[in-house]
Amino acid sequence: MPMHAAPAYQAAWKSLPRPSHRHLKFETRRKKITFAAVVTHFFGPIMMAGQPSPGDNATPSSNHRVTPLNHVEVSEDSQIQNNDPHTTASNRAQNLQIPIHTLPDEILLQILSITVDLIEGEPPSNQLEIFNWRYLTSVCSRWREIMIDTASFWTTICIDWPPSLLNLFDARTKHAPLNIITKRAIISESSTGETARRLIITNSSRIRHLSVTCWVPTFDNSGSVASFMGQEIGDILFPQLTHAKFTDCGRISTLTHRPIFRLNAPRLRELKLDGVILQPTHLANMIHLTTLTVRDVSLGAREITLALESCPHLEYFEIENYVLPGPSRSSLDSHPISLPRMKQLIIRNLNWDDIISIVQRAKAPSSTHISLGISNGDVGNRSGDFEAKIAGLLRPRLQFYDRAELGVGYLRLYSHAETANSIVIQFWDWTADPDTSALLLSYFSEARTEHFTTVRMYGTHRNELPNTNGLFSTFSKWQNLSYLSMVLCGQLSNFFAAFRTDVVLCPRLRRLDITHSRFYPLELMEFLQDRQSRAIRIEYLTIDTRGEDEMEYKYEEYVGKLIEIPAEVHVPRGVDEVLDDP
Repeated sequence: MPMHAAPAYQAAWKSLPRPSHRHLKFETRRKKITFAAVVTHFFGPIMMAGQPSPGDNATPSSNHRVTPLNHVEVSEDSQIQNNDPHTTASNRAQNLQIPIHTLPDEILLQILSITVDLIEGEPPSNQLEIFNWRYLTSVCSRWREIMIDTASFWTTICIDWPPSLLNLFDARTKHAPLNIITKRAIISESSTGETARRLIITNSSRIRHLSVTCWVPTFDNSGSVASFMGQEIGDILFPQLTHAKFTDCGRISTLTHRPIFRLNAPRLRELKLDGVILQPTHLANMIHLTTLTVRDVSLGAREITLALESCPHLEYFEIENYVLPGPSRSSLDSHPISLPRMKQLIIRNLNWDDIISIVQRAKAPSSTHISLGISNGDVGNRSGDFEAKIAGLLRPRLQFYDRAELGVGYLRLYSHAETANSIVIQFWDWTADPDTSALLLSYFSEARTEHFTTVRMYGTHRNELPNTNGLFSTFSKWQNLSYLSMVLCGQLSNFFAAFRTDVVLCPRLRRLDITHSRFYPLELMEFLQDRQSRAIRIEYLTIDTRGEDEMEYKYEEYVGKLIEIPAEVHVPRGVDEVLDDP
């Protein structure tokens, strides 16, 4: 650091707030102990055991008092605890007799590193509290020398810090890889923004992690990440950059079209964009990218498929549109997109046809979890329209799943097999009836769903099931169904009527849950008696707790096990019950 910068740095140093002990907490899964106890276990009391080494000239006095860090808590991990309590007590007693200055540098460095990690891991209440570990350098000259000489302590730099502090950290990193972050959004067109820009340009060759958040004070693109990066940074090579996050916040969130910026980082593995769009052609150079998250934007099918095509090694892909893009006006390419490593594919707020095009082209493993948010619009007002859309969407992957969960504006398909994951679809912006249950059951009656073993239906008391003929068409196909749940599904008369036939429906059905649904007790009794007479009785029946007028109906005589749930108990969605055999 230049000599003339020293006074500025000292002023900045003194202006930093003292640490607030109530913020210095570290939650653990095990028993908690104070930081002072950890230090005592390692090398005895910090300030009282032994005398400073001969080279120390920073002996604590009444004018130089070190703020104790005795509220930091850590876990009793394998380095601290010992299975033999007698050995542990003996070791601690011995450590209390060892003066701190006799510890080797490598042990002291390890202890200091643990302390810094604890402090930096705590969410700060302001942008400077991440640097609270600086008080460790005030204990003695030896600690200060060790910390200043260890570059890793200084490699995390906040671009919104004062310039003098930025220069100090930059000088002490000794050309080690850098983590450049933003704790408080900066305004691109400001002195802070200009200082941050110079820091990034100067150190582009050794930045490993980069996080930039810009505050946009106007309704245009000035001050955005795109403005901050510009051509000056956009064309620079970042050879070591592996993780990057760029965020625009402020009034830019009202804009439909977001600014595009450039980034040249061929080794990038994780990229997160919030309100920002990266130049699509630059993705093609990021052949190592495994995680791509884009939120608060408006991207159509063409941009999304281009991103998938450009990153063949993607494992996690998420697009969440803030504004619904218009449907693609021209025909899209139909050739498949190979995604052999994809683990999660998430796309929210997109039109039906665009979603269908993407899912049909994406060739991902059965183990991929897919989550889709579809802007349904008026689909469902025209007969057969919804069924045709959902068929086109699910056809490529329907064989992977044998369980279904459906509710108001919601569908989840999943599997009992460990090799398969799930697909979740949410239907948004309905102008038709928001209850998709009837439409989904209609689709299931025509689709290849004979292999389904579990179906869960969640509705509301005001929703009614489809007519008897529609239910018969659906349940006659589910010959392998063993578990059926109809919770909050209104009146069940049509369901029981569909089973009053000479045709045996769902011969393998053994578990029935009709909690919080309405039914006539006599209809339920007749259904149970009929199942028993056909030697296919219900082994588990779950209902609400019966009232006095219902006690005369002995359901338990016709089932293996009757489970009564109090009416006020909430029935969770998406949790598989595990019951013992009767």
